[in-house]
Amino acid sequence: MEERLQKFLANNGVDSRRKCEQYILDGKVQVNGKTITGLGFKVDPQKDIITFERKNN
Repeated sequence: MEERLQKFLANNGVDSRRKCEQYILDGKVQVNGKTITGLGFKVDPQKDIITFERKNN
């Protein structure tokens, strides 16, 4: 099931949702090896590899 990237990060203990939004805008989050810099990006945790500051979640 897809969910917004910032919500996924917040639910997995990275930080608050608002701070996760800033991390995305700052280019600190990658999905399947691509840096995401826009809000509203959706991920499927079952299929996608989400990396925050080079740490896999």
